[in-house]
Amino acid sequence: MSSCLLVESDPVIASQLTDFLTQTTLFDPPIVCSTAMEAFQLLTDYPVDLIMLDLDLPDITGIQLLESLVNTPPVIVLADHAEQAAACYDLDVVVDFLLKPAPYLRFLRAIQRALLPQFSHSFIRDTNLVIDKKEATLFRSGRQLKRFVLDDIHYAKG
Repeated sequence: MSSCLLVESDPVIASQLTDFLTQTTLFDPPIVCSTAMEAFQLLTDYPVDLIMLDLDLPDITGIQLLESLVNTPPVIVLADHAEQAAACYDLDVVVDFLLKPAPYLRFLRAIQRALLPQFSHSFIRDTNLVIDKKEATLFRSGRQLKRFVLDDIHYAKG
C-alpha cells in the first residue's frame, strides 16, 4: 500500500481526511503532523508516496515547507480559500488543490490525479497494478475508484 503524510493543523479536518484515506484502501493509515517543522523532520527520515498539505500552518506556510523540500512526492494542497490556489501554480509537485472541507468524491479525484503518474506505466497499458506483491486493478464503481485483487475476481460484468 502507499504511504501518505497528512500535514493539517485542524484536528477535525485531519480526522475527516484520515477517514477518507482509509476508505480508499490504497493507503496505510496516514502519518499526521500538525506543524510544518514536524513534517520536515519526518520527511528527512521517512519517504512517503503522497503529501496532503495545509497551507495555513502555525509555524510556517505550506508553500514555504514545499520550497524547502528536495525530491518531494506528489502533493495535494488543502486550503480554506480558493484565492490561495494561485500560489500553488508555480510548484510542479502540486497535483491538486482541495478546499476544506472537501467532499469525498472531490477527494477521490485528487487522489487519482496524485497516484496516476506513479502507476501510469502499468495502469494505462494493461490496467494491472502490483501492490503488496499481489496483482490488482482499479475499477470505477459509480463515481469511486476501487482496488480489486485479480485473484479474488471470479466474474466481471461491464
